[in-house]
This record gives sequence, C-alpha cells and structure tokens, in this order.
Amino acid sequence: MYRRHLIVLLAIAAVASAPRVAIAQVSTTASPTTRSKPAQLPADSAERAHRYIGWLLESRSDSLFANLDSLSKKQVGSPAALDKMALEIAARAGTQEKPLEERWVTRNGHRQFWHTGKFSLMEEPLMVRVVILPSGQIAGFGFNPAGSAPPVDP
Repeated sequence: MYRRHLIVLLAIAAVASAPRVAIAQVSTTASPTTRSKPAQLPADSAERAHRYIGWLLESRSDSLFANLDSLSKKQVGSPAALDKMALEIAARAGTQEKPLEERWVTRNGHRQFWHTGKFSLMEEPLMVRVVILPSGQIAGFGFNPAGSAPPVDP
C-alpha cells in the first residue's frame, strides 16, 4: 500500500515537471475582466475527477497515462516515467491518511479539480490539482501545500 501511494505522488511530480503542466500554472494575457468563460466540461466530469485522483492514489499509471491529452503524453513519454518520477515526491509526502476537501475551481481559464488530503510525512495537508479539458482528458497536474494554493480566476 505504501508503494502504491508513493508512486501516485511520483506521478504527480512527473506530470508536474513536464512543460505541458504549465497550463495549470501559466497565466493568460487577458485581464480577469476580459477572460472568457471556460468551455463546458463533460457531464461526468466529477466522476472523472474522482477517478483520476483515485488512480493517482492507487498508482494506476497506465490508466492515468491513457487519459492524458496528446501533448502531455508526448512530454511524459510513458507510464513508467510517471512511476519513476513519483518516488521522490512520495518520499517527501508519504501516504494519504485521509481526504480533507475537494472542489472545482477555474484557474487560468481552465477547470481544475482540487483534492486536499492529510499525508503522513507532511504537517500541512497536500493539495493535488488536476486540469481537465472539455474532452475529459487530463491536461496537467499541480501540487502544493494546502496553505499555498495558487490564485483562481475571479
């Protein structure tokens, strides 16, 4: 079970380290008042978000990789890359002891699902952010201590 959670966090690190995840991090050039409303997500987006987070926490890298958009797949390379890179993050965060909060936000014009949980090696809860495209695919991940959540769109 520990290895499973370890690899999950490694997957987060792998995807987060790829340039494509900048979609979750880079601000757009439009001002907040002129930003267009994000495109509608699939009706089953909440189910998908829970599934993606579950795959992260269960280390199901093949399933996770299969649901990355094409650019993210190209950047990551393979499911094995997700497993390999997650080890470092897992060593820092440990395993999730309990989920604390989940919510949807819009950030940089894209819908994100934020999952916050208490992890064994961190005093502060860890937030895992998944960027979901209108196609339902994953366009990136982000992670941070819950107290350092990035700003969201107005």
